[in-house]
Amino acid sequence: MTGRMLVRLCGKAAVVLLIAVVAGFAMMGCTAPQTAIDKEGAAGPVMSAPPLVVSAKEAYEFIQKNRGNADFVILDVRTPAEFETGHIEGAVNISFPSGVFEDEIGKLDKSKTYLVYCRTGRRSAAAVDVMRRHQFQKLMRFEGDILKWKSEGLPLVK
Repeated sequence: MTGRMLVRLCGKAAVVLLIAVVAGFAMMGCTAPQTAIDKEGAAGPVMSAPPLVVSAKEAYEFIQKNRGNADFVILDVRTPAEFETGHIEGAVNISFPSGVFEDEIGKLDKSKTYLVYCRTGRRSAAAVDVMRRHQFQKLMRFEGDILKWKSEGLPLVK
């Protein structure tokens, strides 16, 4: 391979790489606007793609402000056995590891606001990612999930 051929080949590769980088940045700006929940408890279109992550105490305050709000759902994604050991009052249990999680969330109203939690945060983060792929817009989680909730002495029901 001659030096001239190598320069042409590298030049073409550089152009292709540049186009790919520009296209990637362009696609990041073309995502649908996400919705966040402000710290005052009002849901509205504002935030970036990731769900709002708040402290356990802030989640508790948000729950209190939204008691009776039909557009707010507390979603526990632990197993039914874990759910029975204690959960947040009013929570709906859809087990993430059940194998039917996507089918079950497909039945939910995507326009509602969801507070998603599990035991430590791993399953709730994965569940939120799945929900985002299914076009849910108003998602929030709280740091430390149910373990943090318990450690802060926040109420649970059985």
